Amino acid sequence: MNIPGHLAIAWLSARRWDTLRAPGSYRKHVLAPVFLGALLPDLIDKPIYLLGGSVYGRTLGHSLLFFGLLCAFAALAQRITRGEERIAISWLAAGVGTHLLLDLIEGVLEGAIHGPYIFTSWWLWPYLNPDMVGIPPAQSPLAPRQDHTIWFELMFVCAVAAVFFLRRRIRRRRTEAMAKQHQTSERK
Repeated sequence: MNIPGHLAIAWLSARRWDTLRAPGSYRKHVLAPVFLGALLPDLIDKPIYLLGGSVYGRTLGHSLLFFGLLCAFAALAQRITRGEERIAISWLAAGVGTHLLLDLIEGVLEGAIHGPYIFTSWWLWPYLNPDMVGIPPAQSPLAPRQDHTIWFELMFVCAVAAVFFLRRRIRRRRTEAMAKQHQTSERK
């Protein structure tokens, strides 16, 4: 998944919480951490790849080990700290979770398009990696490809956005109808 896709899904996952907190608090304690979390696996793994530490662009940051440790740290922060700052760690973990889920979807699509592999072995890094299952580096996430999943990603982002906006519109109409019905009953 590309950066816009990761950020769009992270925003959609956090969007419904904007009415529960003050605007400044929402941006500081929800949006900023979820956006950082949505990019964090790539911010960890792409430098490792670019510096030659791995021939694959997904290692530690894309692993369930990293996600599990981050979730455990978020749970610990919920117990230890007070105030709205404690939810920031949870939203960071949620952003990482959306990133991993979207990359899993991309891996399944890439496998369907490019042949008999599904590039999900990075989830179990360091216990299982692409070298162990015989995936050549040419099929790693940063390697150039003839076909990209960008159209699938775009359709996915648009579908999620459409569902979000349709639900919002239906909810708004329902609320307006209930208010109108309430006004009519008060007049009688």
